[in-house]
Amino acid sequence: MMNTEWKTTHPARYYAAYDRTAAQPTPVTGWYDAAFYRDISHLPPAEVLLPLTPEEWASRKAVGHGVRGGKLVEHTQARAAPLSDRAAQALRLARQVVWDEYGSLGIAPPPQWVDYQKTLRAIADGADATGPGLPPAPAIA
Repeated sequence: MMNTEWKTTHPARYYAAYDRTAAQPTPVTGWYDAAFYRDISHLPPAEVLLPLTPEEWASRKAVGHGVRGGKLVEHTQARAAPLSDRAAQALRLARQVVWDEYGSLGIAPPPQWVDYQKTLRAIADGADATGPGLPPAPAIA
């Protein structure tokens, strides 16, 4: 027998959960069938969920849905920026760190910071795109 206690607190049977504070579209983070819950105290409050029609519930997928403006929409996560772009951004930051910590004080940067910047430059220029990711930044000495 299906539980009907949920009807006292949740006007719809089906819901999608999402981060209400995130920029939209934001991915769906969970799916709820209120009738599934024997104890509705384990069900998030209806006010923080997006109610769904039976048709939306039937067509849901584990991934690929998001919420925009109170509506369920097709959504895919943005892919990570290309390695060369991430290297260029890391290089800009490394240059700023080197200047702030060493150059502005008239101190020559340690060799590991010079090597780090050369490696980032090679990745950003596309000469070294074989690695799995960016190298870690050296410690500030």
